[in-house]
Amino acid sequence: PNISYKIIGLNRDKEDPQTQRAMKNDIQRVPTFLIYENGKEIGRLIEYPVLDNFVLDILDLLTSK
Repeated sequence: PNISYKIIGLNRDKEDPQTQRAMKNDIQRVPTFLIYENGKEIGRLIEYPVLDNFVLDILDLLTSK
């Protein structure tokens, strides 16, 4: 219940004209996962997983805090 997510679709130019979130967050590669805690970005996973997959990367990021 304490976890929420938003999926933002981008066009081929890596833009989302309605919200401008991609530009505000300097998104240059897809996929990019921004991880927030209490409204503050605590990590970013870009394009390829570091470990076997993004799920393990997210768990590693959250448990390393």
